[in-house]
Amino acid sequence: SDYLRATILGSGSFMSYAWDPCNPGDTWPSPNNFSNAWILRACSGMYGTIDVSTRVSEFLDSQISEQMTVNYWQHDSSEAQNFRVPDDLDDTAYTFSALQRFSQSIDRPSAQKLVAAIAKCEVRPGGPYRTWFTASKSSGWQDIELAVNASVAMALKDMDIELGQLNEYILGQINPGDLVSRYYPFWHTI
Repeated sequence: SDYLRATILGSGSFMSYAWDPCNPGDTWPSPNNFSNAWILRACSGMYGTIDVSTRVSEFLDSQISEQMTVNYWQHDSSEAQNFRVPDDLDDTAYTFSALQRFSQSIDRPSAQKLVAAIAKCEVRPGGPYRTWFTASKSSGWQDIELAVNASVAMALKDMDIELGQLNEYILGQINPGDLVSRYYPFWHTI
């Protein structure tokens, strides 16, 4: 927890670093929300981290749009302006999962708005779900991704919602020794 206190930024977030898988020594700062949600989820309930967790929780709350969605990039980052992407279901699900695990206090109206936002990405009622919150019909924004759907299932489970069809989709996509994600190079994310 001392390391966390020493590295947390004034905003209540942590700086992440992206890396080029072809050149792992090449890293650069990546001000994203996803890593902060991971940190909050990991610290929730961990002895000696309540002060850090509270700051990260407040930071993540500030990143939630009025539609209850979250973007990969932090709102005030230059990346949010220079590398625009729509809000996505993965960052949204992971943020709400982390907040729920930390505070157990996602109020009913917020939960209802979140479920309504998730439903906008439904391929079929009960899942699976598309990754991106966008009206664009371009194929690049219409993908259905295993890790994203696993994050949705986790977030819903944290709110005591379980969707059998989503679980069936996830189980049907899992091949022993071959967990593949378009967005995550490592199987443990799934």
